[in-house]
Amino acid sequence: VSRGLGDVYKRQIIIIEIKMKTKLIESLDFTEEEYNEKTAGEDIASFNEFIDAVIAFVEQSGGTLEDAIVMANEAYYQL
Repeated sequence: VSRGLGDVYKRQIIIIEIKMKTKLIESLDFTEEEYNEKTAGEDIASFNEFIDAVIAFVEQSGGTLEDAIVMANEAYYQL
């Protein structure tokens, strides 16, 4: 089965996003459990939604993994 370059490119982007998400989560000042405890009973995004939103914002603004780490940590401490 022949696959177009577009399919290969899309798969590579997905792999990069998964790696970025993993590295971001590993680099945070807080854990998923701490996030969930801090936001319990609040109408706030789940941990995964929060991480996905940070990554989407940083990607759209041309930022780096380091930008995502800083942004996520600052947002967490402001909760």
